[in-house]
Amino acid sequence: MAESVLRLGRFFALLLVVMIPVRGFGSPPSTLYVGTGVFLQNMLTTTTTPESSANVIGQMNLPQVSLMADFRGSSGFGMAPSVALTPVAITGGNGVKKSMLLASIPFAWRVGQSASFKLGPGLLQYSVSGDGGTTELSNGTGTSTFYLPGSTKSSKVFVLNVGMGFDLFRSFRFDLDAVVPGALSSKRSLNLMATAQLGIW
Repeated sequence: MAESVLRLGRFFALLLVVMIPVRGFGSPPSTLYVGTGVFLQNMLTTTTTPESSANVIGQMNLPQVSLMADFRGSSGFGMAPSVALTPVAITGGNGVKKSMLLASIPFAWRVGQSASFKLGPGLLQYSVSGDGGTTELSNGTGTSTFYLPGSTKSSKVFVLNVGMGFDLFRSFRFDLDAVVPGALSSKRSLNLMATAQLGIW
């Protein structure tokens, strides 16, 4: 996780160096935003309840820390690269710690006077870590023994990011993003991220 954050930090530093000369021509009130929010993972999935009802909000990861750069010219078209991560791993009831890292590079279009539409690719990384051991979990008809991770394991998947951003005040905005792994496959899932962000530059 630390190595991934370092690489993303270098990426954003390069973007800022490239975009500094054109900042004066941008239409957004700010170019660089920091914020916090919530990431809802695997929404509308089937739960382990006897009725197999849909879990509408999925698994909630809170808080998320985000950094976004809004690069749009006077035409209202540009890019809005962003990165969001779990600063402190979330510990579940079985002692397993979970964290996520999302980096996306969507295109952005201005919609009206204070909103923007975002669409583009991204990369989502899940990480789990633990002290090993076993746990008993439901398997649908009874329980089975599952092994807990004894070290940090990570998985990465490409995602489609579709979202809207709203400029509420001069330097404050709210973003709502749908993050869809496997968007073109039958195994796609739906994640939702809501973020409140403050312009700092």
